[in-house]
Amino acid sequence: MLNVLSFYKEVPEEIIVNRNWTCRPSEPENAWKKPYLIQPATVESVHDALARGPFVGISSVGPRCYSVEPSRFDGQISTYPDVTVYGWKIGAERISNSIHVPIIICGVQRKAEKEHLYYVLAEDISQNPEEAIGKFAPLSTDRKVYVASMKTFARFEFDMFPPVSQQEFEQNKDQLVVPTPLAGQPDLIELWKQGKITISQI
Repeated sequence: MLNVLSFYKEVPEEIIVNRNWTCRPSEPENAWKKPYLIQPATVESVHDALARGPFVGISSVGPRCYSVEPSRFDGQISTYPDVTVYGWKIGAERISNSIHVPIIICGVQRKAEKEHLYYVLAEDISQNPEEAIGKFAPLSTDRKVYVASMKTFARFEFDMFPPVSQQEFEQNKDQLVVPTPLAGQPDLIELWKQGKITISQI
Protein backbone atom coordinates (compact mmCIF):
# COMPACT_ATOMS: atom_id res chain seq x y z
CA MET A 1 0.00 0.00 0.00
CA LEU A 2 1.32 3.44 -0.90
CA ASN A 3 2.19 5.87 1.85
CA VAL A 4 -0.16 8.87 2.05
CA LEU A 5 0.12 12.11 4.03
CA SER A 6 -1.99 15.26 4.07
CA PHE A 7 -1.80 17.57 7.07
CA TYR A 8 -2.73 21.19 7.77
CA LYS A 9 -0.80 22.60 10.71
CA GLU A 10 -2.84 25.81 10.56
CA VAL A 11 -6.58 25.21 10.95
CA PRO A 12 -8.88 28.08 9.85
CA GLU A 13 -10.53 30.07 12.61
CA GLU A 14 -13.89 29.32 11.02
CA ILE A 15 -15.19 26.72 8.58
CA ILE A 16 -18.51 27.15 6.77
CA VAL A 17 -20.53 24.04 5.98
CA ASN A 18 -23.81 23.28 4.28
CA ARG A 19 -25.71 20.94 6.58
CA ASN A 20 -27.70 19.60 3.64
CA TRP A 21 -24.48 18.36 2.08
CA THR A 22 -24.09 15.62 4.61
CA CYS A 23 -22.47 12.39 3.47
CA ARG A 24 -24.78 10.33 5.65
CA PRO A 25 -26.51 8.13 4.79
CA SER A 26 -25.68 6.63 1.39
CA GLU A 27 -29.12 5.53 0.23
CA PRO A 28 -29.88 6.05 -3.49
CA GLU A 29 -32.22 8.99 -2.79
CA ASN A 30 -29.26 10.95 -1.45
CA ALA A 31 -27.14 10.54 -4.57
CA TRP A 32 -27.51 14.26 -5.34
CA LYS A 33 -25.31 15.18 -2.38
CA LYS A 34 -21.70 16.25 -2.65
CA PRO A 35 -19.84 13.17 -3.89
CA TYR A 36 -16.29 13.67 -2.66
CA LEU A 37 -16.90 12.56 0.92
CA ILE A 38 -17.93 8.98 1.46
CA GLN A 39 -18.92 6.82 4.38
CA PRO A 40 -17.19 4.96 5.87
CA ALA A 41 -14.17 7.19 5.44
CA THR A 42 -10.99 5.85 3.88
CA VAL A 43 -7.48 7.29 3.73
CA GLU A 44 -8.01 8.01 0.05
CA SER A 45 -11.38 9.75 0.44
CA VAL A 46 -10.15 11.92 3.32
CA HIS A 47 -6.96 12.73 1.40
CA ASP A 48 -9.03 13.83 -1.61
CA ALA A 49 -11.32 15.96 0.57
CA LEU A 50 -8.33 17.59 2.28
CA ALA A 51 -7.20 18.87 -1.12
CA ARG A 52 -9.93 21.48 -0.52
CA GLY A 53 -8.71 22.16 3.02
CA PRO A 54 -9.70 21.02 6.53
CA PHE A 55 -13.35 20.04 6.88
CA VAL A 56 -15.92 19.30 9.55
CA GLY A 57 -16.90 15.89 10.83
CA ILE A 58 -19.10 14.49 13.58
CA SER A 59 -17.83 11.43 15.40
CA SER A 60 -17.69 9.70 18.78
CA VAL A 61 -14.04 10.51 19.35
CA GLY A 62 -12.05 12.76 21.66
CA PRO A 63 -11.86 13.34 25.43
CA ARG A 64 -15.61 13.27 26.06
CA CYS A 65 -15.75 9.67 24.87
CA TYR A 66 -13.00 8.21 27.10
CA SER A 67 -12.63 7.77 30.85
CA VAL A 68 -8.83 8.18 30.72
CA GLU A 69 -6.53 10.97 29.61
CA PRO A 70 -4.99 10.69 26.14
CA SER A 71 -1.42 9.62 25.54
CA ARG A 72 1.08 12.01 23.98
CA PHE A 73 2.82 11.14 20.71
CA ASP A 74 5.74 13.20 19.45
CA GLY A 75 7.17 13.27 15.95
CA GLN A 76 4.35 11.27 14.41
CA ILE A 77 3.81 13.58 11.43
CA SER A 78 6.90 13.43 9.26
CA THR A 79 6.52 16.86 7.65
CA TYR A 80 5.83 18.54 11.00
CA PRO A 81 8.07 16.85 13.59
CA ASP A 82 7.34 19.67 16.06
CA VAL A 83 3.61 18.84 16.17
CA THR A 84 2.57 16.80 19.21
CA VAL A 85 -0.59 14.75 18.84
CA TYR A 86 -2.75 13.10 21.47
CA GLY A 87 -4.75 9.90 21.30
CA TRP A 88 -5.96 6.80 23.07
CA LYS A 89 -4.27 3.43 22.89
CA ILE A 90 -6.12 0.29 21.87
CA GLY A 91 -8.24 -0.93 24.77
CA ALA A 92 -8.64 2.46 26.46
CA GLU A 93 -11.95 2.53 28.35
CA ARG A 94 -14.68 4.46 26.58
CA ILE A 95 -17.44 6.41 28.33
CA SER A 96 -19.73 6.52 25.32
CA ASN A 97 -20.02 5.30 21.76
CA SER A 98 -22.90 7.63 20.97
CA ILE A 99 -21.82 11.16 21.96
CA HIS A 100 -21.60 13.12 18.72
CA VAL A 101 -18.53 15.36 18.88
CA PRO A 102 -17.91 18.05 16.24
CA ILE A 103 -14.35 17.97 14.97
CA ILE A 104 -12.29 19.62 12.25
CA ILE A 105 -10.40 17.00 10.26
CA CYS A 106 -6.98 18.39 9.39
CA GLY A 107 -4.93 15.39 8.32
CA VAL A 108 -4.66 11.78 7.31
CA GLN A 109 -1.67 9.46 7.07
CA ARG A 110 -0.84 5.96 5.94
CA LYS A 111 2.64 4.83 6.85
CA ALA A 112 3.94 1.27 7.10
CA GLU A 113 0.34 0.08 6.67
CA LYS A 114 -0.80 2.05 9.72
CA GLU A 115 -3.64 4.48 8.97
CA HIS A 116 -4.39 7.53 11.11
CA LEU A 117 -6.69 10.52 11.00
CA TYR A 118 -5.83 13.85 12.70
CA TYR A 119 -8.37 16.30 14.06
CA VAL A 120 -9.01 19.19 16.43
CA LEU A 121 -12.08 19.58 18.59
CA ALA A 122 -14.62 22.08 17.30
CA GLU A 123 -17.77 23.91 18.31
CA ASP A 124 -20.81 24.97 16.32
CA ILE A 125 -20.83 28.78 16.33
CA SER A 126 -23.78 29.13 13.96
CA GLN A 127 -26.21 31.89 14.90
CA ASN A 128 -29.06 29.59 13.95
CA PRO A 129 -28.31 25.84 13.89
CA GLU A 130 -31.60 25.27 12.04
CA GLU A 131 -30.28 26.97 8.91
CA ALA A 132 -28.65 24.95 6.17
CA ILE A 133 -25.41 26.91 6.36
CA GLY A 134 -23.45 26.36 9.55
CA LYS A 135 -20.18 27.65 10.98
CA PHE A 136 -17.67 25.70 13.03
CA ALA A 137 -14.56 26.90 14.84
CA PRO A 138 -11.76 25.10 16.68
CA LEU A 139 -12.67 24.70 20.34
CA SER A 140 -11.12 27.71 22.06
CA THR A 141 -10.32 25.81 25.27
CA ASP A 142 -8.66 22.81 23.60
CA ARG A 143 -6.57 23.29 20.49
CA LYS A 144 -4.65 20.04 20.74
CA VAL A 145 -4.27 17.93 17.64
CA TYR A 146 -5.77 14.49 18.26
CA VAL A 147 -5.18 11.27 16.37
CA ALA A 148 -7.38 8.23 15.84
CA SER A 149 -6.80 5.15 13.77
CA MET A 150 -8.85 5.13 10.58
CA LYS A 151 -10.44 1.93 11.83
CA THR A 152 -11.62 3.66 15.01
CA PHE A 153 -12.80 6.76 13.18
CA ALA A 154 -14.69 4.73 10.57
CA ARG A 155 -16.37 2.78 13.37
CA PHE A 156 -17.54 5.87 15.25
CA GLU A 157 -18.04 8.46 12.52
CA PHE A 158 -21.52 9.93 12.27
CA ASP A 159 -21.29 12.52 9.53
CA MET A 160 -18.95 14.67 7.47
CA PHE A 161 -19.50 17.99 5.74
CA PRO A 162 -17.48 19.40 2.84
CA PRO A 163 -16.47 23.08 2.87
CA VAL A 164 -18.58 25.54 0.89
CA SER A 165 -17.56 28.65 -1.02
CA GLN A 166 -18.65 32.17 -0.14
CA GLN A 167 -20.84 32.16 -3.24
CA GLU A 168 -22.58 28.98 -2.10
CA PHE A 169 -22.99 30.52 1.34
CA GLU A 170 -24.76 33.58 -0.10
CA GLN A 171 -26.99 31.45 -2.32
CA ASN A 172 -28.06 29.07 0.45
CA LYS A 173 -27.92 31.04 3.71
CA ASP A 174 -31.71 31.31 3.98
CA GLN A 175 -32.40 27.61 3.43
CA LEU A 176 -33.69 25.40 6.21
CA VAL A 177 -31.89 22.21 7.04
CA VAL A 178 -33.59 19.23 5.43
CA PRO A 179 -33.53 16.25 7.81
CA THR A 180 -31.54 13.39 6.29
CA PRO A 181 -34.49 10.93 6.04
CA LEU A 182 -36.27 13.41 3.75
CA ALA A 183 -33.35 14.07 1.43
CA GLY A 184 -34.26 13.70 -2.23
CA GLN A 185 -37.99 13.40 -1.48
CA PRO A 186 -39.49 16.81 -2.40
CA ASP A 187 -43.11 15.84 -1.68
CA LEU A 188 -42.27 14.76 1.86
CA ILE A 189 -40.05 17.81 2.36
CA GLU A 190 -42.99 20.07 1.50
CA LEU A 191 -45.29 18.25 3.94
CA TRP A 192 -42.58 18.54 6.63
CA LYS A 193 -42.21 22.28 6.00
CA GLN A 194 -45.98 22.67 6.38
CA GLY A 195 -45.88 20.82 9.68
CA LYS A 196 -48.10 18.02 8.39
CA ILE A 197 -45.60 15.23 9.12
CA THR A 198 -42.77 14.66 11.55
CA ILE A 199 -39.57 12.71 11.06
CA SER A 200 -40.81 9.97 13.38
CA GLN A 201 -43.68 9.35 10.92
CA ILE A 202 -41.34 8.62 8.01
